[in-house]
Amino acid sequence: MLSKALLRLGASAARHPWRVIGAWLIAAVLAVLAATAFGGRTADSMTAPGLDSGRAAELIERAGTGQEGITAHVVVTPLDDGATFFDDADARTALTRLRAEVQRLPHVLGTSDPTGALDAGRDTAVRGGLVSADGRIAVVRVQYPDQSRLSAEDLDALVDLGDRLRP
Repeated sequence: MLSKALLRLGASAARHPWRVIGAWLIAAVLAVLAATAFGGRTADSMTAPGLDSGRAAELIERAGTGQEGITAHVVVTPLDDGATFFDDADARTALTRLRAEVQRLPHVLGTSDPTGALDAGRDTAVRGGLVSADGRIAVVRVQYPDQSRLSAEDLDALVDLGDRLRP
């Protein structure tokens, strides 16, 4: 019974192809209109609370520069798993060294100073988005001129610096 109905439907569609195409176009337009009118907003995001990368992303978002050009973010953690930038002098020294090395790269206009913010106080560093609340992550913002004055070699120099300083 069902096969006869499908046979008749297929034969009818074959005899009247333009009607079938028109019906499908109308159905597609109605579906799009219904989705626009009644559909909710879609979200393309994923969260995984508690990860270091999530906390680093929050720091980067809070620390917007407000300057023209391109800003790179160098995200660092202390070498010792138990250390924080709040209480480990070696971690702060390494952070200061990293910032100095980054400032010497070609085309760098300036950098943020998480060590200076830490010297001003824990709250200053955290509120400024330069150090995470637990002190395990610091962000050095690197300000470059606009993209027209940069090349891939500038990014390569920053990546190479990270590779050189990584133990």
